[in-house]
Amino acid sequence: MFKEKCTTLQSDEDLKKSAKEMARSFCVIVYQSSYNPADKKSSAKYDNYRVLVAKKEPLEKVKAAIYSSMDSGNFTFKLNEQIQVQDE
Repeated sequence: MFKEKCTTLQSDEDLKKSAKEMARSFCVIVYQSSYNPADKKSSAKYDNYRVLVAKKEPLEKVKAAIYSSMDSGNFTFKLNEQIQVQDE
């Protein structure tokens, strides 16, 4: 499901144009899992690190697309976000 949502974002031509206008835009998702042999239970977590730097218009377009896409799924991850609006 996550991969499909990312593919949809990547295929949006208007969104691509806005992303190209950004000084910085990247997202790193870190997956960590652990296993406890004593109780035979495993656990996993996702941490999402996102940096977006751009002028207001492209920043808002990209940010809105990311939020609407991720809010529509069963994603449970910690979000670490840095957003900076550049002067016009």
